[in-house]
Order: sequence, then structure tokens, then C-alpha cells
Amino acid sequence: MAAVFFISGLAFFILGFAVAFYPKNNSAFKLSEHLYLIAGFGLVHGVGEWLNMFLLIEPFTDAKALVLARALALPVSFICLVQFGARAIPLNRPKFAWLRPAAPVLWMIWLGAFLSGPRDLLMWDIWSRYVLCLPGAVLAGWALALQLPHLKAIKHRDILAGMKIASVSFFLYAVTAGLVVEKADFFPASHVNYSRLADYLAIPVQVFRSACAVAMAYGLIRVLSIFTREMNDRIRQSDFRFQTIADKAPVMFFKVDNEGRVVFIQGKALGELGLPMESIVGRPVEEAFAQTPVFAEQCRRACETEAVTTIEIRGRTFEMFVGPDKEAEGRSTGVVGVAVDITQRARLHMENDQSRRELANMRKMAELGTLARGLSRQLEESFGGVRVFLRQLLRGLNENASAESLYKHVRECLREIKKSDDILNSLQTAVEDSAAAVGSATEQKEDATEDHYAVVESLDVQGGMASSNSCGHQLA
Repeated sequence: MAAVFFISGLAFFILGFAVAFYPKNNSAFKLSEHLYLIAGFGLVHGVGEWLNMFLLIEPFTDAKALVLARALALPVSFICLVQFGARAIPLNRPKFAWLRPAAPVLWMIWLGAFLSGPRDLLMWDIWSRYVLCLPGAVLAGWALALQLPHLKAIKHRDILAGMKIASVSFFLYAVTAGLVVEKADFFPASHVNYSRLADYLAIPVQVFRSACAVAMAYGLIRVLSIFTREMNDRIRQSDFRFQTIADKAPVMFFKVDNEGRVVFIQGKALGELGLPMESIVGRPVEEAFAQTPVFAEQCRRACETEAVTTIEIRGRTFEMFVGPDKEAEGRSTGVVGVAVDITQRARLHMENDQSRRELANMRKMAELGTLARGLSRQLEESFGGVRVFLRQLLRGLNENASAESLYKHVRECLREIKKSDDILNSLQTAVEDSAAAVGSATEQKEDATEDHYAVVESLDVQGGMASSNSCGHQLA
């Protein structure tokens, strides 16, 4: 019998250990969030079975601690089954949401039944099995059975078979461990008990329980492979997305090991550069990108920290992001990075900047034209005043006016000429400022400045000639 308890305890413990430590993160499987209760049942119940084994091998007279530990493990493990079924069943059958408080309700019923009769280990064991194990195992088997349609839909035959085995084993365990108990003087323990089952079948009930435990462990471990399949599916989807990005986007993904060799490189940008992947992988990065020394330099720097830079490869512009590739222990295994082809974006930026400069130049020229129109009107007014004063001077000379009157007309003429000269100086300053602004944004700064100065000089000459011609005409 000790061997039977050992096998049963081992099966339960393996079940609990496998369920507890199997990776289940971000799973779409509905039971994944509640499987820890199955793990608790397996671990606690497995310890309880081993305590039975120890007490059979060496019946300690003062082993009260072991006896109490075994007695406590029984209801604790069964309440885990009740809680699992009460939480898992409403996931597929919302109308059974009333089952959620089943664990505390059954716990109170169990405690009341135990306290209402003889308070010994026999009644503790019997009521634990009737009130907790029987409904707990039934609820757990039902919760697992409700997942069968989902598994049929996704066509996982091995997982489906494992779920069937686990579900049936829980129902059988409900009978062998929850209904068959030690003999007592009340029904049904007086008719369905260990001794009567052994008389009919000649096999102790513990053997059937061990078989159920092995079946549970086998079935649920097969079911756990659904998480491996989900992980593999996510990896395949991630690889597909990565492959799609690498084939469609103008990028280049790469990895360089600690020895400076390119161990991986892929991306649409390689084809646009005319660089076959086979000619790069395995070669030192300095040789693979000999025409771009900054590429290797950035890879060396990225062994310690992340870096972002812009590089030129075969006439195309790339924005390069590199950083150290470290394991979970923090040990660096090389450098990983991505180079994004920004040639078109850089060209658009240049065109945009050029358009902005041209727009600024047009605004400057428009402002200059507005200023020139205003100054020309002022010049016209000044020259008109000069003509008036020259006519008066000519009339005074013809009429033999006094010297004071003639001097007055001459001073007025000189004042208007000075005013015109100031206007021309203002125009010259405006043109020079505009020429400097335009020249700073282009490569023809000196030529543009000289052209603007030529315009100013021509305006000065033309203004002087116009003044001389006007005066000569009036004098004539």
C-alpha cells in the first residue's frame, strides 16, 4: 500500500508542478487564469498522499504533527477543486454564475457537519470527501468538459484527447475519492466504503485513486501543450510581420557579433543598394561596408550604448539606429540595429527648404518693390519741388529780383535735392539688406550682393542725370 500512496502522491505532485510552472502568459485559453487552483490541488494533495505513505512505513507513536498535516491537507486540496470549478464553469455557462460562492458555502457546510457529530479524524476524513471532494471533482471535470467544443473547433486532436482523459479522470476520482470512504454507522458510508469495495473487487480503492491521479496528470500535461502551440503561433506571426516589414519597407535589419562579423542582415534596402545578403553575412563589418567606414564605427560604439546617426551608402541616405544586444544575465552578445532609408525624405526636406528660401526671397523682393514704389513717389515729389523753385529762380533772374530772393530759391532747391539724396540712400540700404538676406541662403552671395550694389549705383546715376536734365530743361 505504501507504493500505491507513493505513486499517487508523485502523480499529484507532478500534476501540480507542471501546471504551476508551465508558461501561460497572454494565453487565449479560457482556463489559463484559473489553472493555478489545479496546481494547488495537485501539490497539496500530493504532499498528503506522501504523508500517508510515511505513516504506513513507520507508524510514529508521537507523530501528531504529521497526522495533523495530513488531515489539514485533505480539505485544503479539495477546496481548490471546488474553487476551480466555481470560477471556470461560468466562463462557458454564464447562467451558472451562482456557482462562484460555492467554495465558502461548502466550506461552512463541511465545518458545520463536522462540528455537529463526533469530532475525530474519521469524521474529518468522511465529511471532507462527501462535502468537498465529491462536488469539487465533479465541478472540475465539468469545467474541463466544457472546453471540448473549443478544442474541436481549433482542431488540436492531441490536446482534445488529453482534455477528455483529464475530464473523465476527475469524474472517476469524484466517485473513488469522494463517494467511497471509510466505514461508518450512517448512510452511505455504511454501504459504500473501503472494505465493501475491496470485498467485491479484491482491489483497494487507493489503487483506483492512484490510477485516476496518473490519468489526471497525463491528460492535463497534454492539455498544457496548447500554451506551447500558442507561443509558436505568436512566434510565427511575429516572424511573418517582421518578414513583411523587411520585404516591403525601405529598411535594413542587421546583427553584428562581438568579433565584428555580420551574422544577420535582411531588408528591402539591400536590394535597392545592390548588396546580396549572402555576400555580407559572415564577413567583418569593415569589409562588408568598406565604402562606409562610419557604419563599422557606429557598430563598435554601440557595444556600450545606443547610437543614432545618419550615414551615406552608395549614394543613398540612411538613418541608423544601433544598440547592444544583451542576454538576460546582462552579457553582451554583439550589436543589433536597423537602418532606415530616408533618401526620399531627405530630398523632400531639401526641396522644402529650397521652397522656403525662394518664398523668403520673393517676400523680400516684394517688400523691396513696395519700398521702391514709395520712394519713387517721394522722389517725384522732391523733383517736382525742385522744378517749381527753379522756375521761380529763372523768373527772378529774368525780372532782376533781389539777391535775397534768389538765394532763398537756391536754398529751397538744395534742400529738395538733399531730401532726394536721403531717399536714394534709404533705397540703397534696403537693397543691400535684401541682397545680404538672399545671399546667405544661396551659393551666389557675392554675385548677388554686387548686382544689388550695381542697382543702387545705377539708381544714383539715374537720379543725378534726371535732376541735371530737369534743371537744364527748366533753365533753357
